[in-house]
Amino acid sequence: QTAGLLPQVELASILYPIARMRVSVERLCARLLNFLVMAHGWWRESRIGRVNHSVTRPPELHS
Repeated sequence: QTAGLLPQVELASILYPIARMRVSVERLCARLLNFLVMAHGWWRESRIGRVNHSVTRPPELHS
């Protein structure tokens, strides 16, 4: 889903170069980077570590 939206966001930021759009793009990029950091940490863990952490510290769910 996100990969399909990124070209649309880039076009919208070019067409509408206003502060609100810039802030929205910055937030999107920040959330994407946070996700990638979290995914990298998960990937580096062992299988047993992933199982253990899924019980002891489950990820936060955002709406």
